[in-house]
Amino acid sequence: MISSSSDGQIKLWGSSLENEGTFGLGNHIGTITYKNSEIGNYDIPTSIAWMYRKSEEIVAGYVNSTSLIVYNAENVNIFLELE
Repeated sequence: MISSSSDGQIKLWGSSLENEGTFGLGNHIGTITYKNSEIGNYDIPTSIAWMYRKSEEIVAGYVNSTSLIVYNAENVNIFLELE
């Protein structure tokens, strides 16, 4: 699972299937932040999603950026910047 917040962080969480088909939130796996060179500070994510074609990639949009940033969820590094 992934979540984003106004403090500029995208967090990756482990998840598990519990009794009666409900999901349980697991351990915090990692945190992603994006330092926007145009504003000289960390940007705030406005939307996040898992990439459909590859489950290990996350795409994120930010308040002060016209680009979409694609991250590798396994090592939380920027994989690609789409303008």
